[in-house]
Amino acid sequence: MTDLYRSFGLTFASDFPLEGFLPAASGMAPDIVIETGPAARGEANATGIEPRTVVPASGGILFHMPDIAAFWVRDGKRIDLSPAAGADPAHIRLYLIGSAMGLILHQRDLFALHAATVASQGKAIAFVGPQQAGKSTLAASLAQAGHEVLGDDTMAVWRGEPLPRVWPGAGSFKLWSNTVKALGLSPGPAISNRLDKYFVDNPAMAADRPMPLGAVILLDAAAPEEDIQCERLAPLEAIDLLAQHAYRPEFVPLLNRQNAHFNACARLADQVPFWRLKRPRALDRLPETVGWLQENWRRLTVR
Repeated sequence: MTDLYRSFGLTFASDFPLEGFLPAASGMAPDIVIETGPAARGEANATGIEPRTVVPASGGILFHMPDIAAFWVRDGKRIDLSPAAGADPAHIRLYLIGSAMGLILHQRDLFALHAATVASQGKAIAFVGPQQAGKSTLAASLAQAGHEVLGDDTMAVWRGEPLPRVWPGAGSFKLWSNTVKALGLSPGPAISNRLDKYFVDNPAMAADRPMPLGAVILLDAAAPEEDIQCERLAPLEAIDLLAQHAYRPEFVPLLNRQNAHFNACARLADQVPFWRLKRPRALDRLPETVGWLQENWRRLTVR
């Protein structure tokens, strides 16, 4: 059965359940079709792709995760997936809403940012950082404080004036079990049988509407005894930050988009203020960071 969904400002027709995506109105024309079947597996066999590699394929990009699925992402319009026998749907979903979705956004000439994105006071802030920087944890905490969350992992940035625009992405958080417990949340399916990490519903999912992107903040760790510190980044630092925290930057050369990608980074760095936020990482000090952000949201989002 094919259902219609909305995410990233796009309409998806998918026969694979996209849990956490907003439903689309009946009759909307899809921008992207997601279909399960033998096509991706057949292309993988014809290409001879090695497991866990990403390669160009007819009209797009192909990648194969053993024991999970093969994914064939084409022309910014279609994702074919061939699940492995007995594959856990939660694991398929992880790669579908992650790598496959990031690829199709790149193909559509949207800036795919690896960020947790939260809205307040009419503007969104995208929080970036390395793995385990606390992006999802902070987004979940801000949700509990009453803020709308547009996504915790991937964000499509649309061109706009005077500010670029972002739309809600995938609606679920991906949180470690200690964070789930500390925040008093209910865990959903495990995202992997190798990780103590879970999908968690996002009750504060933003509505399907565009939101100006007001700032990008790099999350950094402060020493336990230090107070919160925030500094604005220079334009060249901002460009470098965007290059590092695009969603899967290794996709850019595969798609031969290096020049376009650099130009997009430079344009975003010119439009949006970039900050480095150092704060204690301890879970029991999360309320301090949430309170500080609430007090300074308007200042952070002024160019």
